[in-house]
Amino acid sequence: MDPLYAFVFAGLFSPGPNVILLTASGARFGFRATLPHVVGVALGVGVIAALMGLGVGALLLAQPGLALVLKIIAAGWILWMAYSLVRASDLSAGKAGEKPFTLLQAVLFQWVNPKVWAVAMAAAAGYGLGQSPWAEAQRLATASVSAPRAKHSASPPHFPASTSSSACSGASQARFWRSC
Repeated sequence: MDPLYAFVFAGLFSPGPNVILLTASGARFGFRATLPHVVGVALGVGVIAALMGLGVGALLLAQPGLALVLKIIAAGWILWMAYSLVRASDLSAGKAGEKPFTLLQAVLFQWVNPKVWAVAMAAAAGYGLGQSPWAEAQRLATASVSAPRAKHSASPPHFPASTSSSACSGASQARFWRSC
């Protein structure tokens, strides 16, 4: 098995903004309503991983100002999420008009998710095979989308296990706590 898959699995399955958001969404809106968010996370992570393979990571290292802007945006987004969580009075059910992230919102969220950028940049820097940028981009994107279920590096992409398990866990926990 390509060690890239184990690295990406550990990096993306560990707690972070996506796990928190998907668990909360699963608890508030149910697993089925959270599925677009699940797929959007997988697609967004894959796009960022592919960009790292194409050299965006090197650009961010060469242009510290650009990296700083990305960090400021990410920090602002995380602070806004924390503020929203503190202000929330009832996390057990969505209020009227609230709905889970759409597929596009989940894809776009990855652009301000510092954990995804860190894992993708580390994977590109530490597990590159010296292939062409397009081949590295494809390899990193495939690993980022399918690592949680991959048996070996030739495995096809599968339904994103790490993201779907977070959403399912939230939905299950909500059912349990409502029954108490």
